[in-house]
Parts: sequence; C-alpha cells; structure tokens
Amino acid sequence: MFGYKVKNRGYVFFLAWKTFLKEKRRNLIAFIAIILTTLLFSSTTALVISILNSSTDEFLRAIGGDAHSFVYGVTRQEAELIEDDNRTSEVGMLRSVGSVEADLRYPPRIVYADDDYLDMRLDYFEEGRYPEEANEIAVTRTYLDSISGSGAEYGIGDEITITILEGDVSVSSEFVICGIVNTNSNLYVTEAKAEELVREIANESEEELVSELSGNLDNEDRSWTCLVNLHNSNDIAGEMSAIFKDNNITF
Repeated sequence: MFGYKVKNRGYVFFLAWKTFLKEKRRNLIAFIAIILTTLLFSSTTALVISILNSSTDEFLRAIGGDAHSFVYGVTRQEAELIEDDNRTSEVGMLRSVGSVEADLRYPPRIVYADDDYLDMRLDYFEEGRYPEEANEIAVTRTYLDSISGSGAEYGIGDEITITILEGDVSVSSEFVICGIVNTNSNLYVTEAKAEELVREIANESEEELVSELSGNLDNEDRSWTCLVNLHNSNDIAGEMSAIFKDNNITF
C-alpha cells in the first residue's frame, strides 16, 4: 500500500469552505445543534448527579442522621483508624454503656458522644448543655416525663438516680440534670463517666481491665459506634469495605 502526500491542501480547504457556504444555513443549523446537544448532555449529567447526591442526603436525614455510614461494635482504636483514614471526611464517635431502667417501651441508653457525633445525628439541646462534670447528665424529654409520673417534676439542676442494665448486671448512679436533648434514644454523660460505668459493669478493677485490654484488639471493649462521612459517596458500601480491609477491621 502506498501513501500520498497532499500538496494542494489550500485548494482542498477552499473547496470545503465553498461547499460549506453553498449550504451555509443548513450547515450552520447543524453546527449549532451539535453544540446545543453537547451542552444539554453535560447539563443533564450534572443535574442527575446533583439529584442523586441530594436524594442520598435527604434519605440519611430521614433515618435520623447526616452520615454516609453507621459502624457498630468497634473498639476505640478501630474507630480512630477509621477517623484517620484519608477516605473519610468526618467521623463522629459514640460509646454505649447500657440501657436505662425506665417505664418506657423503648428505654434510652446511657452513652458518651463527641461533638461530631451529635452534629451528624442532628441532635440538639432544647434546654441546658452537654455534661462537663462526671456527675452531670443530659436527658430526653420523654425520659423526664416517665420519671415525673410519680408526681415529682424534674428539670435542669435536679438530682436523679439512674439504674443502668447491661445483660444480667445492674448499676445505679446519681446524676445532676444539665441538659434536655431532642432525641428519644440516648442519655448523655461525659467520656470519663462512661469509662467508669463500663468498668463498674464489667465488675473488674482498673488494673485487671487495662491488663486484659492491652495487646489484642479482639479482646477490647466493642461498645463504640462511628458515624462516617466519605469524600466520595458514589459507592458507599465499596468504599467502607475497602476501609475495613485496609485497616484490618473485622466484625
């Protein structure tokens, strides 16, 4: 096969331009149509992506939070590995202590939660603030109504005794109410108080527990929950699976 070099490109361009001008109106319409089709396709793609992202956000808010993923039953170290992973943009942490003895169909739980968790759960304080001292607690309006049924009225600054149930173990502790939150599921305490209650429920001394928990992550307390937001939420399940695998987190 032989190749030939065109020596009269100028003439070929002249013929092409002359042909274009001959059907100028039709060709111009076709050219504009191509441009408009390209713009329409790009705009539609951007609109679809925006709608999908918006739908994901609305769904997450509808189920009670603004997070791409809920991770239950991890250790504190595993929660920190998830937080430090460069694929996560925001991680909120919660530590669950146990259920509260209450005359309610769905008793609340005693928990510690950091600021990111509260923000991502969309929880807010109707009155007061988050606990700062070990003897302080933020309660729900529903729980207050349940313990006020005996005739006593409780509010900010009042002392209450709460019994915490975890398995066959029950632990009672006295608190001062410092806040009332909008959620019905959690009563909030400080991180130090949560640690104290977990140790008390475990019925082990601090030295024994620290000794047991040192070393193997599988032997540690898995009472932590993470709310996770990702930089890329196009494949949440795949992204989270990769994070677990790369950080050797198993369930």
